[in-house]
Order: sequence, then structure tokens, then C-alpha cells
Amino acid sequence: MTCYHCHQPILAGTGIHDDAGHAYCCTACRAVAAIISAHHLDQYYTVRDRPAPRPETAYDHSHWQAYDLPDIAAQYTYRDGEDNEIHLYIDGLHCAACTWLISRALERAHGITHTRINLTTGRAEVRWREIPLSAILATIADLGYTPNLTTPDQEERRDHRRRNHDLLRLIVAGLGMMQVMMFATGLYTGAWLGIEREYEQLLRWISAILSAPVMLYAGYPFLKNTWLALKQRRLNMDVPIAIACAGAWLASLYHTILGYGEIYYDGVTMFIFFITISRTLEAHTRRRARHNQHHFARLLPDAVYQRATDGEYRLVPLPAIRVDDHIRVLPTHTIPVDGQIETGTSRVDESMLSGESTPQYKQAGDAVLAGSTNLESPLDIRVTQTGQQTTLAAIRRISARAEQHRSPQIDRNETLARHTILAVLILAAAGYLIWQWIAPARAFDIALAVLVATCPCALSLATPTVLTAALNHAHKHAILIKNSDTLDRLTRIKRILFDKTGTLTAGKYQLRAGETYSDADPHTLLAIAKTLETNSTHPVAWYFSRQETATLPMTNITQHSGKGVSGDWQGSRWHIGSAACMHDNGVALPDDNTGTDDANTTHVYLAENTTLRAHYRLSDPERPGLAATLTALAARYHLAIASGDRSANVARLAARYHIADHHGDLLPADKLALLEAHNPAHTLMIGDGINDAPVLARAAVSVAVGRANPLSQTHADIVLMKDGPDALPYLFDLAARTQRIIRQNLAWAAAYNLLILPLALCGYLTPWIAALGMSTSSLLVTTNALRIQRTPPPPGE
Repeated sequence: MTCYHCHQPILAGTGIHDDAGHAYCCTACRAVAAIISAHHLDQYYTVRDRPAPRPETAYDHSHWQAYDLPDIAAQYTYRDGEDNEIHLYIDGLHCAACTWLISRALERAHGITHTRINLTTGRAEVRWREIPLSAILATIADLGYTPNLTTPDQEERRDHRRRNHDLLRLIVAGLGMMQVMMFATGLYTGAWLGIEREYEQLLRWISAILSAPVMLYAGYPFLKNTWLALKQRRLNMDVPIAIACAGAWLASLYHTILGYGEIYYDGVTMFIFFITISRTLEAHTRRRARHNQHHFARLLPDAVYQRATDGEYRLVPLPAIRVDDHIRVLPTHTIPVDGQIETGTSRVDESMLSGESTPQYKQAGDAVLAGSTNLESPLDIRVTQTGQQTTLAAIRRISARAEQHRSPQIDRNETLARHTILAVLILAAAGYLIWQWIAPARAFDIALAVLVATCPCALSLATPTVLTAALNHAHKHAILIKNSDTLDRLTRIKRILFDKTGTLTAGKYQLRAGETYSDADPHTLLAIAKTLETNSTHPVAWYFSRQETATLPMTNITQHSGKGVSGDWQGSRWHIGSAACMHDNGVALPDDNTGTDDANTTHVYLAENTTLRAHYRLSDPERPGLAATLTALAARYHLAIASGDRSANVARLAARYHIADHHGDLLPADKLALLEAHNPAHTLMIGDGINDAPVLARAAVSVAVGRANPLSQTHADIVLMKDGPDALPYLFDLAARTQRIIRQNLAWAAAYNLLILPLALCGYLTPWIAALGMSTSSLLVTTNALRIQRTPPPPGE
């Protein structure tokens, strides 16, 4: 008898049965099967393609409760509002049924609907609310799989092990091929000039022995993938590879044992070697896309200097640091958290995060990011974000999502490849039958040549290798593209909708003029303004948050999206924001002479209850190189401005750059309505992502700029870590090149197969020449994909 769950043999008299009559080898398997049945997921046992992993023992749920402790959970879990997100590896996955089972079990047990599991890498992304992390881990473990909460270093070690396996397989294939070809030369020469029977048979057996490691080790991935695919009654591009290699090698072994007949050891080893080269190169391209995030993670120190209650700084482990703790970062040390400088001035290298090669001057009140390097003087920093909440962690999450995401282009090409594989198998069988009638001795060679020569490897590699290379190229230039199909959508853009503040302008306001009303103390009013604006992420808040004045103990602080902030202090309700905010709160504004304002002047009002107390005129300079960027874009796209700033300011800026389509005084809902009215399917929206979330979510392609809050904008498809819209021409160029190279690869793959097929069917190709042609085709496609690296970088790179 065998176990119903894991198919392991059951010793006589030791079986455990359930009410349905199924037998199990142990209580752990019985417990897992009971859980699957309790969640009504018994379909798993009919769709799986191999037995489930055997659990060593039933997990005690207390095993996972340590991950509910805030100090430990913060190292792995990212919190976004009410949502929690975690990336982990799951050991024991072996087919699509495993991923289906885990996803459905989490949904049935905890209502978790967002679970993405990559079967190839074992990496899973889970988003949930309220329930403890231990319950999720226990549910996965109860099914017989092992959830691993990994750190970036552990992820890099996994990559390193996979790379070593790839290289070892390539070395085995290369050495085996060279040795087999050496003895094949002797056999070919002997067939031409003559060779004694015993020496010919010796060379055959030596070739069989030397080709075995190539076939069984270097070729193991193809054999395994083919076996799994056939068990699931589907086709992938490894099927013809494995059939051709296994068929040729087994036929050669059979002929070697008989002592006569054709052998194909040289063709098999050459084919495996060349296809292994192309697979290794493809895997290397994918690893390069993850290199930056691993390198970021290695920058963080294991311990930092924390200020104790006695004022002294002591070395403590990094996981022990909390929000609002105070730490000291010495010169040449890496800043381990996101924070705000309290005392000290220095230059900080943020090149690893933003791509900005010039160190940035930082002083008290400035924000600093985890992963940047303090270059000159000690800095005392108040911690604002730690662990998975930092900007550095957000970069890694976005990169991971891009890696997990599958472009519809890839799915379309793989569907085409599966149909091509079926056609190849049918043609190979037809060729074999036809040549059995014409020349039976050549039938097997011709069928083998058809299988090898027309393998759709190049077709399947045509798209993913190009997309991976393109995403990596953008990442190197401080641009994060979340989904691979974004590049496809970029090529269909006809209209670009710009936000103004923080996008076309720098978003770093300076005071041009300010006036107060009644007898209020200007310093007190400034302290009130700073206190309110500290709770805002709008670029205007940047100016007030830098003022050297103490904040006040305000309560009941409320943000008004796109308008301003309100709060209570000393029995009064204070408001700061735009004219629209004042109007909503019943504050009368004087008639201002704004005719002398330039295009970058923003008016900010401060009111107590319904009485105006101060009026600030702030100037926001335009971004460097804006004229060149807009000129380049205007030649190909319709440009428009949609801003919450005053219409007069927007009109003056638009007139300067000849943009006729401009709109000011817009609320977020107004921007969304404007987008909806002008074909959002062909519109790109670029903004700071703070008040533009609805528009960013609706546009065909959305781009978020600004380092104040650059990576928390989950609605944006692209994040420009170096702030400015000057990267847009680069993005359009990258997208166009990507699609052009994909089309080239697809055209080459199709033309190659159409050309090579008649030659193979007519008997003009030997198996080894077919192997060389197919491998060369795959290498050409992969190498062509790397041409994306020639894309000119954004300005200033």
C-alpha cells in the first residue's frame, strides 16, 4: 500500500485510515489531508502531477508565534495603511497544483485574496489585513510546505547557488562535448579510412560513458521539465529538446550495445552544450536585474549607535531601532534608516538610491534615506522609518514585483510556442513515416533533425530576455518600472498630462513675500504653519518644515486632499492652504494684486477659525532642462498641464512653453474628470503622486516623481527616483527599442523555422548541424536582447 497523500510505501500493519477509506503512512500526512478536505480543496489530488511532499511532523502553531512580535515582524513585513505585505520563499513546490493549493487554502482559511507564487523561484507575495503573520505561516506549513522568511543576504545566497549549478552544468556539457567530439573525430576518420572493429566499438563505448553526464546532469532540467509538462498534458519548449536528446542518446546506446548502427553522441552533447549556453546567458540577464537590490541590502550595518536615556550613544543591533529613536551616524558610515537630521551638517552620497552621483548637502531638518552614505561629519538623526517601511525596502519590493509580473506579450508568445511545438512533433512523426517508405535507414535521422532544428526556443526567449534587459537598464539609471507590460503601453501613448508643482517645477519652495494681519506675532504664526505643514506631504510643506522654530502641541489635525491642513490649538481651529481651503472654511480673502507674480508663485494662507492671519507668497523654480525636455516631447506628443495651482500661474508657465492645453485650480477629482474626457487609454500622467493617486491609477501609464515620498505611490507604473520629467524621452526611447528588438527576435525565430523545416524534412540536415543551427538561433536572440544596453541614458547620466 502507498500513502494517499505522499505516495510513500506503508509498512504492513502501520497504516492510518480516514472515513473515506484512504490510507496514510503517518499522522502528519493524515493531518494535512484533513486540512485540505476541510477547506474543500480535494481537487488538489486530481490536478497535481506528482505526490505531495511528505511532512516530517505536524507543525505546532506556537512554532510561528515569534513572528507576531513587532520587533521580528518589522524585519519582514511592510505595512501600507491597513494592508500588510510580505515576500517569502516556499520550499516543497513542484507543480502548479501546489501554488493553487496554497493560494486557495489562504483564501478559505483567512480570506486572503492577494497571493502571488512564482513556481520557478518559489517566491511568494502575500497581502493581508488584521490576522497575525503566524496564522499565515502555520497554514502554509500545515499543508506540508516550508515557508522561509528570508533576508536579502539569504536571497543572494540562493541566487549564488543557482548560478553555481548553472555554471557546473555548462562546464560538464562543455567538457563532455569536447571529449565526445574528439572520439567522434576518430570514428569519422575510421569510417573514411578504415578502422578495426574492436577499436571502433571501444570508441563507441567511451563516447557513451562520456556523454552520460552531459545527458543526465547537464540535460536534467530539460528532462525534468518535459516529464512534468507531459504529466500535466501540456507542452513547453523543453519537450522537443528532451525528446530529441533522449531519443538520440537512447538510440545511440542501443546501437552501441548491438555493435552496429548510427550513433549520435556528438550531436546530443553539442546540442545540450549550446542550449545550456543560451539558458545560462538568459539566467545571467535575470540575475543582473536583481543585483542592485541585493547590493543595496548589503550596505546596511548590523548595528548602530543609539542615544540612551543618559545622553550617551551606545552600539545596539539594527533591528532594535524604533521610530522616533535617536541615532548617530559617523563619517563614511551607511545611514541604516530613513530619518530627519536633528544636528549636524554633512554631504550625503545617495547615488545607490537615486542615481545622483553628486553628494547632497544636508543640514538640520533635512530628510535622509536608508542606504545612503554619510561622507563628512557626524549626523544625529531622528528615526522616521525602519525595516520594511524604508525607501530602500520599497525599492526592493517594486523590483520584486516587476520580476514576478508576467507581461501579456510573454503569455502570447508562449501560447504560440506551444502550438509550434505541437506542429513540430506532428511534422517529425510525419517525416519519420514518409522516410520509412523512401529510405528507412534515414528516417530516424530526419525525424531527429526536425525535432532539433525547429525547436521554438528562440521564439520563447524572444520576449522575456528583452523585457528583463530593459527593466534592468532602467533600474541602473534610477528608474523603477513596476510591470514589464508598461513598456508596451508606452509605445501607444499619444498624450502626456503633466502636474505642475513638483513635476515641471522643483517642488522646493522659497519665500518671496509674506505678510501678517492684525497684531499676531509672526514667529508664532510661523510655528503654527510649521506644525500644520509637518503633517502634509505636499511640496509646499517642504519650506515650512525647514524653518528653525519649535512645533506646537496641536490636536485633531486633518488633511484636506489637494487643499491644505487644519488643526486645533489653544481653543482655535487653524487652517493653512490654498484659497480653496480658505473658502471651504469660510475665510474671506483680500483682493490681492497678483499681476506681478511669475508663473511659479504659489499663495499659501493661514487662518484662525474664519479670520485670515497670514499670507505667504512662495516661489517654486522650474526644473533644470525643462525647455529641452518639453521641446523634445512636443514634437511627438500632445502636451497638457493639469494642476491644482492657480490658473494664472499655470497659464503663464504654459505660455512660456507654448502648451495650449492647460488647466489650473483643479482638485484631484477634477484631474480625474479631465483625464476621462480625453481618452485615458492613450494618456500618460506624470505627477508627484501625492494628490494625484486617482489620476495615476486611471491613466494608461502613470509616472511618479519626487524624492520626498517617492516609492510609496503604489498607483504609479514608473517611479523616477531622480525626480525630474527629463527622463521621459529616455523612457519612450527605451520602450520603442524594446518593442523593435522583440519584433526582430520574433521575425528571426519565425524566418529561421520556416527556412530550416523544409531542409530538415528533405534530409539536407544532419542532427548535429540541426543542433548547431537551433542553438545558434537561440544565442542570437539572447544576444540581440542585450543590445538594449546601448540605449542612451537620461540627461545628466
